[in-house]
Order: sequence, then C-alpha cells, then structure tokens
Amino acid sequence: MSCAGAFPEQIVTQIWDSWLKKAYDIETVPEGKKAGLADLTAELFEPFIGQTITFERPAANGGTPLEPARMQLLEVKRGPKSPALRREPFSLFLVMKDQPPLGTGLHRLTHLECEAADLLVTRVTAPKYEAADPMGMFYEVVFG
Repeated sequence: MSCAGAFPEQIVTQIWDSWLKKAYDIETVPEGKKAGLADLTAELFEPFIGQTITFERPAANGGTPLEPARMQLLEVKRGPKSPALRREPFSLFLVMKDQPPLGTGLHRLTHLECEAADLLVTRVTAPKYEAADPMGMFYEVVFG
C-alpha cells in the first residue's frame, strides 16, 4: 500500500508543499531580528553598494585584536539559481584602501543589518576596478 493511497491527496500536497518550503525557501527575517548567516542574501547587501562594511580582524597568536578593516562594497554578484540550493549563490566585491591588508583566516562581519558572522574574505584581482583604483586592495566574500 502506498502512502499516497493512505492519505487524502490534499494532505499529501500540504505536507509536500511544507517540506519544499522548508527545504528550498529562505524565510524573511522577522522585523526587529538581525539576519543570521543562513539568512544573508544578495538582496540584503545590494542597498549597501558604495557604503563601508566593517570586518574584525582575528587577533594574531591570541594577542590583542587588530584594528577593524573597513571596506567599500563595490558589487554584489549573483550566481546561477538552482532549485537544489537553499539560497541563490552570490558574492561581495569589496575594496580596502590605506590600511594593512587582511591576514589569513576568518574575519568577522560586523554590520548593523546582520548578526556577527565569521567569513572567509579572499584577496582577488579585479581588472574591472583596478584600472580606476590602482592603490586599492580588492577582496571577495562568496556565499553558496
């Protein structure tokens, strides 16, 4: 006996729809609550293009934390959509000037719109931006 035969079609459909929503949709963040790492989307960052985003640098060898890194958000690049992914992949392109470069390891995003999150911030080459800003150090943060 199949499960579909044991339950009315409407109930099976409701269960399936509920599972799909939980498996693939990202719910909106309730008002007054900051977005967590799983809630971060391209839409959340797009209004901040051109603004400064701050990352805390990890302390070297457990010592005193270093000065935070302040970077300008240049672009939010969207990746290909897939129903198999919980969220649309995207990446942030940032530039940092007049500061020491980021070291290795995770850097904590500290932003008013979201909870603090440790992210891998990778230095990249960005010919599109380097011509206009040869002194900038360019970084990317990828969200899968």
